[in-house]
Amino acid sequence: MADSPRLVFEHHYIDTELGGRSYGQTALADLDRDGRPEVVTMSDKNNIRWYAIPSDPRQPWVKHDIGPPVHAGLSLGDIDGDGDLDVFSCEMEGVPGVNPPRWYIWENLDGKGGTWREHVILDANLGGHEAVVGDNVLPRALTSRPILTMRSLVVSLLAMVPAASPQAGPGQIPKWRVE
Repeated sequence: MADSPRLVFEHHYIDTELGGRSYGQTALADLDRDGRPEVVTMSDKNNIRWYAIPSDPRQPWVKHDIGPPVHAGLSLGDIDGDGDLDVFSCEMEGVPGVNPPRWYIWENLDGKGGTWREHVILDANLGGHEAVVGDNVLPRALTSRPILTMRSLVVSLLAMVPAASPQAGPGQIPKWRVE
């Protein structure tokens, strides 16, 4: 393999606040609808935030806060059906901190990641970990995008309340329950 090109990587800090001993997760998606990916991250010591990546990634990345620190899950999806990406996050039970175990949706109000609204969608002392927002994993009777979260070896499914209850329209956060 003497003729193979050599890859050289350059270490670059995007935010020195993110270092140290903390738990975190990261996602990559186009939050501001500019056709380019942004980095969304969280940790138990730093706010949920996203970074606009400059065309020269060695230049400073612009930080945008979404919400307060959480210890576990982070996932992105169009949860309210309005065409932009929202953020799902959750606290993990058994971890000392400011917040009790809750599940949150951070609604992207302006569709460009500039204004966010917090919705506590589950406050039942049930923590979450390794969150995933997904489509088409439930029967057609449940038309909203469900949120799945792994907690230990048990999978919890947070699904929209069935059609007998008032449904949320596009741009609204539906009512949720644990299934």
